[in-house]
Amino acid sequence: MQRKIAKNILLVEDNPGDVRLVEIMLSHSENTLFRLICNTTMADAIETVTKESIDVVLLEMSLPDGEGLENITRLKSRVPSLPIVVMTGCKDDNFALTALKAGAQDYLIKGQIDEAQLSRALSYSIERKNLQEQITHMANHDQLTGLANRELFRIRLEHAISCAERRNESIAVLYLDLDHFKSINDALGHGVGDMLLKNVSKRLLDSVREVDTVARIGGDAFAIILEGVNETYNASAIAEKIIERVGEQFNIKEHVLHIGCSVGIAFYPHCGKDVDTVINNADVALYKSKSNGRNQYHFYTNEMDWQALNQVNTDTKLRKAIEEEEFVLHYQPQFDSNSGMISGSEALIRWQHPQKGLLPPAEFIPLLEKNGLISEVGKWVLESACKQHVQWQNAGLNIGKVAVNLSGRELIEQDFSHTVETILSDTGINPSCLELELTESLLIKNTERTQYILDNLKAMGITIAIDDFGTGYNSFSYLKTFLFDTLKIDQSFIQHVTEKGSEAAITTAMISLAKELEINVVAEGVETSEQLKFLQDKQINEIQGFYFSPPVTASDLTDILYKQQLPLRLQQRAVMS
Repeated sequence: MQRKIAKNILLVEDNPGDVRLVEIMLSHSENTLFRLICNTTMADAIETVTKESIDVVLLEMSLPDGEGLENITRLKSRVPSLPIVVMTGCKDDNFALTALKAGAQDYLIKGQIDEAQLSRALSYSIERKNLQEQITHMANHDQLTGLANRELFRIRLEHAISCAERRNESIAVLYLDLDHFKSINDALGHGVGDMLLKNVSKRLLDSVREVDTVARIGGDAFAIILEGVNETYNASAIAEKIIERVGEQFNIKEHVLHIGCSVGIAFYPHCGKDVDTVINNADVALYKSKSNGRNQYHFYTNEMDWQALNQVNTDTKLRKAIEEEEFVLHYQPQFDSNSGMISGSEALIRWQHPQKGLLPPAEFIPLLEKNGLISEVGKWVLESACKQHVQWQNAGLNIGKVAVNLSGRELIEQDFSHTVETILSDTGINPSCLELELTESLLIKNTERTQYILDNLKAMGITIAIDDFGTGYNSFSYLKTFLFDTLKIDQSFIQHVTEKGSEAAITTAMISLAKELEINVVAEGVETSEQLKFLQDKQINEIQGFYFSPPVTASDLTDILYKQQLPLRLQQRAVMS
């Protein structure tokens, strides 16, 4: 029999009778072992949560030294992640809602709860906290290597710069990527490539101190923060050590691999006094290393004017791509998980580059955003997707909704709502057939402005989806703030959903939560029958991924729609005849 781990419950209550009642109810709990700690004042409670590990607080709102919402605020200010369950005699529904908005996990009314309800409320609050901590870790760390990801790297660099400014110290930022990694990936497959990245990550960690930060910022690119580095020699020594360690032989499966790396180094404050400048200059130095033959390192200098020149060239190429209509749309169909019929599609932009061929969005969307062209291209995407959807409808093809991704710049533009309204009118699409997708990163800033725009869009009849759900710090809290119609579970969860681990538990929790909130749920990145079976068992609404179909041209999707709906049309003809 598995031993139950005790959960520490802090009861903040000044009524001895209520304290005794809680003790009795918790002692009868069958599924969870509760260890009860009692405080009668807010002052004692604050000291307890500061010094001890508390799993959840059971809080009376009226105390000798604290009243109402102030009690929640004071506890949260000390331990922001602390779950709080309110237990009070106040039956005011409006006050209960205000308490939940202030951060309480649940609201219980004295005299209206039994042992099972109390135990369940406390257990659920603890589980929600644990789930949020798992999501937070996944949001801040690279899933393959376990290193800090790009977002956490920026946060740590901001903190390092702040500390260095106070201490009058320097920071070295190293940008590096692997030389010719793509060749290994293409020749031996992504499985070997992933194992190589894991091994490289371990060697990078071995090359620096524990206080330094190593991050994977995408693909085969890494970044390192060296704090308290005041001599150029120190950064040189680390760079030389990294190049030497990465250059040593790798034994992966039956393969013996050799790979090099290029490194660029920039210092704070000599090469920039803010995060973006230091990062950009380290990237410029990295480019210098690669252009000079790779497998070497360079420090950023003011003479490196590549960045400005590249910016001009990139801007020119992107503007030409717009003028020459080199951007095209592909559509990835979405399928009803029960019937297997197409229930919608997601419009995805591609660049038909005259020299490089068809390029995915990851290779040019950041450049469009950087060059201020994303709004112009985004408007074209929205208009083109709406026109295509109307063409399908006019041809008698049932395609459901068409989903279009939004960028942050588009969303906060003053006339965005008017732009959408004009496109709806010009194309003739039914607003209920259009779904706009936005990621959690768009919700972090300009929350009030974003809420206002989303309210306008929903008033038009458009549905709103949150994409890549679960990868951000405040994913669950945004479900309370913004009224989404669709929740798209990020493919990073689906990839390992059939394995016993946090991904399966988190995915199950997401689906259950969405159903409770009456939100449509779409799983992205479904690639195997096992993943499909798991999701069907959880009664997910819709499926999207390569198991059914990759993104295809509008013409190819038209053929798929005709083939899918042909049996239905033949049945209708038979009935009519």
